[in-house]
Amino acid sequence: AAQIVKYVAVINGETFETEVMVNGEPAGHAYQSQGFTWSDTTDPNQAPTAIATFICANDNSHVQTPKATVTRLSSTEPTCVETGTKVYKATVTFEGTVYYDYKTVIVPATGHSYSAWTSNGDGTHTRVCSVCDENTSGHSETQDCSGGEATCSAKAICKDCNTAYGLLNLNNHKNTVEKAAVTATCDTEGFTAGVYCNDCKLYISGHASQGYDYSEAGHTYGAPADADWTWTWNEATGTYNATVALTCTKCEAQTQNHQINVTATVSGPVVDPAGHAQDGSKTYTATAIHGDQTFTNTKVDTIPGEAHTWNYASEDVTYAWEGYTKCTATVPCEKCNATTTVDATEISDAITTEATCLVKGIKTYTAAFAQEALSATTTETLDYGAHNYGDLIKAEDPTCEEPGTVAHYTCSVCEKNFANDEEKTELKSIVDPKLGHNWSEATYTWADGSEEVAANSEVTAERHCTRKGCGVAETETVEVTSEITTDATCIAKGEMTYTSAEFENEAFAVQVKKVAIDKDPENHVGPFESEEENYVEPTITSLGSYDEVYICTACGKESSREKIYIDIIPHQHEYTSVVTKEPNCTYEGERTFTCQICGNVVTEFIATNGAHADADNDGYCDYCKNMMTGGDHCPQCGKIHNGGFGDRLTGFFHRIAAFFTGLFR
Repeated sequence: AAQIVKYVAVINGETFETEVMVNGEPAGHAYQSQGFTWSDTTDPNQAPTAIATFICANDNSHVQTPKATVTRLSSTEPTCVETGTKVYKATVTFEGTVYYDYKTVIVPATGHSYSAWTSNGDGTHTRVCSVCDENTSGHSETQDCSGGEATCSAKAICKDCNTAYGLLNLNNHKNTVEKAAVTATCDTEGFTAGVYCNDCKLYISGHASQGYDYSEAGHTYGAPADADWTWTWNEATGTYNATVALTCTKCEAQTQNHQINVTATVSGPVVDPAGHAQDGSKTYTATAIHGDQTFTNTKVDTIPGEAHTWNYASEDVTYAWEGYTKCTATVPCEKCNATTTVDATEISDAITTEATCLVKGIKTYTAAFAQEALSATTTETLDYGAHNYGDLIKAEDPTCEEPGTVAHYTCSVCEKNFANDEEKTELKSIVDPKLGHNWSEATYTWADGSEEVAANSEVTAERHCTRKGCGVAETETVEVTSEITTDATCIAKGEMTYTSAEFENEAFAVQVKKVAIDKDPENHVGPFESEEENYVEPTITSLGSYDEVYICTACGKESSREKIYIDIIPHQHEYTSVVTKEPNCTYEGERTFTCQICGNVVTEFIATNGAHADADNDGYCDYCKNMMTGGDHCPQCGKIHNGGFGDRLTGFFHRIAAFFTGLFR
């Protein structure tokens, strides 16, 4: 039989315990599921989390709490009056066995969220829940319009839907003014003073009619509204006569009974004599008298003035050119500031300045007029003339370090240089650039030294100009660094690379030299073959083992070794079982099997069995939330009526009600 031991020691008052040992070896864990623990779900929009708890049957201080994977299985959206649900499943795989649990989260009803009030056009308004969007009882509200004030011209405006409703209030005038009495005239009716409403356009009080004034005294003749229209002038011998039509200023009606014609007395004329290029005038004045009123009007006749005398020889004559094909002279009057214009009859031209490569030419245009006193000239600037190239100046060849000159012409006038081509193109420069050196390929010389000191040696680079007659050379020496570029192995040499520093002269390239390195017996390359050593047989309760040794086949030497453990010998388990979680109407149960030989644990699930529970006696199953009506539960309300006399009496009546409900269904 296996010997099971657990050692306990007390040192300085402190207790120390070892693990449970079987035949001197650790017994190993025998974890048992303790169910799932879910996080609080105060926020229905936040998915809950869950952990599973496993306690070792050999030592309950060994606890594992792996985090479960939570997925949502289903959901029912809430409405404005009903709650929704979200069902989650937590899954954990522990030591090769899958465990799971379920949790239902209640999502609160959203509640109504009403839109703005909308008028129904009949003195009422309605608002609808925007969540359920149903214009039905319980999801909408209708009320009578209220608030506001009706006046004589406008209905009241509802304070909620901002829409007019009801009737006008013909006795509620808000915008009234006191209007003075209106005096009767020959054409208009007279009224007493009164109160007038600007909104309904009616008099509230007063404003009694006084009739019309048809008497002669009712007319008041005065100045007409349009003097030119109402005066009439008739030419007589050497003078004029005139009449004026006077209109009643009260009725202002142009009819026979409201207008009179009055003959005026004409005086004048008052003469304003004509002058040079200025008209004169004769002014006549008509005067009409009616009662104590005097009316006047004037008429003006024009006296033609004297003509201009144009001075073509004046120094003030000016000329205006339009290009070179038209010229216009502006001539003043001898007696006033007036002017007139005259166009040239002929235009001729002549070259007055010859053009060169430095100086532009000038052409002069002369305008002739019918009036001999008039004459004008203008000039046109011409383009530059041609260059004076002279003889060709021969080229001078450049060298490596000194420039030469190209063959060219030089203008004797502007001293500019031009190419020896058909177009004689102007040259910005006549310099033929220096040739520069024609360098040979670079050569490199490593300083003498062994491989060990090569890293501290030097490399010298050299090149020279191959152009005949030059002989210039460049040299540069730099240091060398070393690096292992190929590792040595148990069967092959490595490689050391020596590299020169970069040269300041970009024409010289970095130099590299590679040198072999001796083999490294500790760097095995394989392939490897394994052998077993120090073999120990396993038992039912203890592990076996052996050393696995790896041999490099490249060199035949041991490269490494590893200790391998062999599992306990398989045996026929002898299990005992216990129900660790009872099933119900919603959740599965669990049954645990434990081997009495090795302690191996296996868990299986028990299917749901429809068993409901109502620990709080609220009439609803604690798991599925359905109403309880079986067994002792009331078929009407779902509760168990086992309380006082009143509670049992309530249960009695509930059962009678349930009977008749089923009877007439």
